[in-house]
Amino acid sequence: MLRVMFISGQFDKPHPPTGEIDTPAQRTVARKAATESIVLLKNAGDLLPLNASKIHSLVVIGPNAAVARTGGGGSSLVKPKYSITPLKGIQDRAGERCR
Repeated sequence: MLRVMFISGQFDKPHPPTGEIDTPAQRTVARKAATESIVLLKNAGDLLPLNASKIHSLVVIGPNAAVARTGGGGSSLVKPKYSITPLKGIQDRAGERCR
């Protein structure tokens, strides 16, 4: 593949980026894709979704709770303009009503 790119001159005439980046419409599409790609492996006893009116405290544990993991390394590396950790997202959603 790389050879084809060299032969076709792809590296001789770089294409400058065009268009807007991180628009509200792009964020909407990204959020929808993320929401629809969530996989629930097991929902024993129909625990989820949680009933916010019955929750008084939550615990979020693990080494990735307070770290925004946006991708791996190499070609899967993603550097977003901003990110939210799982812990922060849960805190924002739960608000002051939940400890």
